[in-house]
Amino acid sequence: MELSSFTRTAKVTTRKEKINIDRTTETVEVDIDFTQMYNCFCLLSFRINNGTSFQLLFFILKNMDKNNIIKIDKEFKERFYSLYQLVANKKAISEPSFYSALKELVRADVIKPIEKKGRGVYVVNAYVLWKDDKQRRIDFLGSDSSKKGAKFSFNPVRLLEGKEIPEERVLNEYIDITEIE
Repeated sequence: MELSSFTRTAKVTTRKEKINIDRTTETVEVDIDFTQMYNCFCLLSFRINNGTSFQLLFFILKNMDKNNIIKIDKEFKERFYSLYQLVANKKAISEPSFYSALKELVRADVIKPIEKKGRGVYVVNAYVLWKDDKQRRIDFLGSDSSKKGAKFSFNPVRLLEGKEIPEERVLNEYIDITEIE
């Protein structure tokens, strides 16, 4: 008897996949010079009437730190005046006009003075504007809301409390939502 008659064999076909691992370094460019503006800023913007106040606000946004804090001192004012003259091609605004614009931003709840940090230190309302990443904003608002009597931010939705808000279809007649997104 032959040995091969007792051994059963079969041919098995398998698929082999060849996987190549290519380890390379990739550089990704990230824009770090930005400020997030949330839709609820629209509510506070209606409380700002002076064009200089808007110009000052945008200069503040450009110069605030990642904690939404800005120190408005002599150097800050000089840089603002210089840029105003350079870009607007006009004589610099007066110091009373500067402080009037600053007061208007405070009254509109866009910025708030922080007395504990020193004179001329303000925080920008984190509900409507934020310079850093989203998670830091969430953490900031959480810690801000837990401080009794020392809130830095003002939720503009509070402006609408107790007021009749137009239905969405009425608002859509004035604002095309697809244009916003």
